[in-house]
Amino acid sequence: MLRLPGLLTRRSATPATVHVLPKAFFASAPSLEALAAQSMATAFRQSGHLQADLDPLKLQQRTAVASLAADNFKPLLTRPLAAADLDGVVSIPAVNGQQLYDELHRVYCGKTGFEFEHLNSIEEKKWLANAAEILGTKEVSPSDLRNAYSTMLRADVFESFMARKFASFKRYSGEGAESMLPAVETVLQACTTSGVSDVVIGMPHRGRLALLVGSLEYPAHKIFHKVRGYSEFPDSYRGIDDVSSHIATTLDKKYADKKVHVSLIHNPSHLEIINAVAAGKVRAKNDGDANTNAMALLLHGDAAFAGQGCVPEALALSQLPDFQTGGSVHIVVNNQVGYTTTYPDGRATRYASDIAKSIEAPVLHVNGESIADVIRACRLAVAYRNQFHKDIVIDLITFRRHGHNEVDIFSNNSHSTTASVFVPDRLTIKFAHELEAVGLVSRTSFEKTVERLNDYIEIVLKMVTTERGYEPAVNEVVF
Repeated sequence: MLRLPGLLTRRSATPATVHVLPKAFFASAPSLEALAAQSMATAFRQSGHLQADLDPLKLQQRTAVASLAADNFKPLLTRPLAAADLDGVVSIPAVNGQQLYDELHRVYCGKTGFEFEHLNSIEEKKWLANAAEILGTKEVSPSDLRNAYSTMLRADVFESFMARKFASFKRYSGEGAESMLPAVETVLQACTTSGVSDVVIGMPHRGRLALLVGSLEYPAHKIFHKVRGYSEFPDSYRGIDDVSSHIATTLDKKYADKKVHVSLIHNPSHLEIINAVAAGKVRAKNDGDANTNAMALLLHGDAAFAGQGCVPEALALSQLPDFQTGGSVHIVVNNQVGYTTTYPDGRATRYASDIAKSIEAPVLHVNGESIADVIRACRLAVAYRNQFHKDIVIDLITFRRHGHNEVDIFSNNSHSTTASVFVPDRLTIKFAHELEAVGLVSRTSFEKTVERLNDYIEIVLKMVTTERGYEPAVNEVVF
């Protein structure tokens, strides 16, 4: 029986002493450096997410993972690496073992944690590793960062305005999870360049109004009309439409010279039941028109995704021939609390997304405070879905700035109190400062935009209050 480690060592030190048969075998064998690099890469791909910087609140302490300690790879750290040593092993260029270790640590232990080693498909795992190491670290363009900022700013101004004007209105704000908006925008934009013609969005109440106004071009005056208690129907009808947290809309979203048809469907209040409805609508679209390539974008709360029984039911059906839709993109808007229950008391698993492993869906855990990482993760998710026609999950780790709704007594919710103490600045403001530091946004333009948006919605609110049927002219609408 050949003892490979011993023979590899002898081959390296004194090749003439190796028997002719194993010598011929080793002539085509990987180098010691290649084997060590493979071992290092595998360790980071398996366990890097455990050491990643994922929590904006820093409530989850980052602990050292023994298998990732540099001492485990000490023989390689000081060795030079040739391109041939890394070919087919990693997609990261490195001239020595220390540089490879540092780069793998940057990719897999940064603001994004990758989970894909639970997949059985070697092809998918290789694709995801390559994507994580190339697509997952690609620089986000200045224009994409500015677009994300604009989307967040529109929603932020609207949320702040609602808080001032309708302090007792339960809007279930997305404050603390503002990065949900650029996440959705990125998915929609990626769909336009990858052949997806229709996107059906299913989501709960949290952050719905912010998404409608900030990203889906929903007119602010229609929300004010509803908040004022006015009916959408003529006076001859004794009735009113659904509550504001269930509002639906449809539109053609345009990005450059391309567009995608978007449907945000009504939320029935029963958490997560909308997943099956959205998937059914996608299947109907694809079955009914050969020219349609529809995809479901499903947004979830962390507690609901981990706790509602209809979630694993819908996931299981998504893999069956009579129900499959070609893959959905899931975004778990993980604010680390369900109503008043914090995550250690609300689920038995490490991650809110763990149920998705039952269908071998890869998971990208992202620190919601890093907009660039959110954008990269969403692009990767759409690319994977289009490549393998399977579901993929983005675990967007954020927080909830207020109580379950804006009327809740703040001090009764320790999570929200913690969020207020440790994250005093709104994410949109913080992001604006980051862009200002690199010359992409000026303080003057920021202040003027906020003033312009506030002036506009102030006028719209007054007109809605005095004229129930008010419809602004097209050229008035700046949101």
